[in-house]
Amino acid sequence: MIDDTKPLELLSEIARLLKKYSKETFYELATILRDPNFSNQVADSLENIAKKHIKKTRTQKPLSAGEERLKFREMLIFLGKSEPEKSEILLFIFDSLHNKTILPSFRELIDFISDLGLPIPKSKSRSKVIISFIKHYINLPLKEIQLLNFPSDQRQTVEDSDRSLEGWGKVILDRKPK
Repeated sequence: MIDDTKPLELLSEIARLLKKYSKETFYELATILRDPNFSNQVADSLENIAKKHIKKTRTQKPLSAGEERLKFREMLIFLGKSEPEKSEILLFIFDSLHNKTILPSFRELIDFISDLGLPIPKSKSRSKVIISFIKHYINLPLKEIQLLNFPSDQRQTVEDSDRSLEGWGKVILDRKPK
């Protein structure tokens, strides 16, 4: 047995539109609805709309940071088929940024991007910022990429300086009196 309450509710919703569209529009609609061909077309359209809404579109699961990084790296490798030098440089930069051998802190990376006059990505993920940065350079000519000048690794200077207790002792005790 078919439940008539839902279609009647829909009909009452349509009736509430009388204020918006006026009596004349409703009379015109009634005339059109009496045409058997038109009512079949409306019925077919309603069935098609209902079928489309029943089908659920599959949403693609977002990639994890690691998967996104690997996929982007593969794309850089694929770029090597058409532009091997550019691919090699971008891969080196990409890997160095991820390994933190250049611009080791997130702040240094953001400052570097800002100093280049590039828009700063809103992401808080280092990996996503790196991908965004490299994407900017993919379409630029090789000569512009070669002009990128990264600051030297500042961790080396810290490692070379002796900040141990023994090192500070030498600084204090080896001081020459004035």
